[in-house]
Amino acid sequence: MSTSAAPNNTPPQIQNVPNVPMFYVEGVSQMALGFPNSRIMLHSMATRTSNDQNAPVMHNLAVELVIPTASLVELTQTLINQLQQNQGAIKEFGAEWMQKVNSLVDSLNQKIELETAENTATQRSKKKSK
Repeated sequence: MSTSAAPNNTPPQIQNVPNVPMFYVEGVSQMALGFPNSRIMLHSMATRTSNDQNAPVMHNLAVELVIPTASLVELTQTLINQLQQNQGAIKEFGAEWMQKVNSLVDSLNQKIELETAENTATQRSKKKSK
């Protein structure tokens, strides 16, 4: 992430190499900030050990990232800058996504209600025909 290696302030070029691992994560489980490195443990899923609401939550560790602390600070600054620059688009696309999800859920509810009404009507007609 560091651009300090480029003496003329040009961004470094990225070389794509085959088989670079990709990890899907849903959140941060633990973080240890220190010098010279920091450690971030990211999880892919959080579940309860039982149905009891007081049961502890278990995180499935997806990746453990060890990164120089200076690079982590630089990453954080870049992330904040990108969020500030793109907040309008993020909000817009987020709202569109939620609208699509809500429409799909509403259509499922309508389908379930229609099927329930059809089943009730079928049962009533069977009872009348007996």
